Amino acid sequence: QVTAVGSYAQAMEKLATVGQTWDVLIIDYRLPGNLSGIEVARNLQSQLGHPVPVLIITGNTGPERLQEADRSGYLLLHKPVQPTRLRSALQYLTSQQPQ
Repeated sequence: QVTAVGSYAQAMEKLATVGQTWDVLIIDYRLPGNLSGIEVARNLQSQLGHPVPVLIITGNTGPERLQEADRSGYLLLHKPVQPTRLRSALQYLTSQQPQ
């Protein structure tokens, strides 16, 4: 099941929904409102109260941004993302979850 949101505020609204849970967060690196996907992922994990695997998607190739993404520890894929790469990344991230 996929939950799609267009903003951090919408993600927080969905999170407030009773019974809402996420197995993986797929977040664009560059978001409206000068937010980074890394910031949003950390905030969402804090609200959830437990770590959730994160996949950051970016078209940004600036060295500072790539270093920030690398330091975050989150898996990173570059746009355009090929379906097979996305599938592999999701399989890897979900296999890391405790059963």
